[in-house]
Amino acid sequence: MSPPEAGQGTRKLEDRYDGYAILGPGDDAIGKAGGLFVDEHDGREYVEVKGGLVERALGTGYYLLPMELCTVDDEQETIRATVDGNTVKNSPHLDSALALSSDHASGVREYYGL
Repeated sequence: MSPPEAGQGTRKLEDRYDGYAILGPGDDAIGKAGGLFVDEHDGREYVEVKGGLVERALGTGYYLLPMELCTVDDEQETIRATVDGNTVKNSPHLDSALALSSDHASGVREYYGL
């Protein structure tokens, strides 16, 4: 199940990019986009990345990707990331309301070196 509408300090803005394909360098498929989240403390935005079915069934298939690492193409409904799929899939995953917090967002930023 996708993370909830809101966590502690991080909230879902909208489903604007829901279903967009997320691609890495070289057009490798990373996953599908879900909701757009914002950290209420610093205003930074993150797109939810939905991994594969098996990952999602295990509760480890949802990730936050900082929007500053992404370029959105609304015409093609794609989001191009500057990182590859393995980098995203090794990032801190979302599995509960407790994980979706400003602390989690800070951990994601630290993971990506931002």
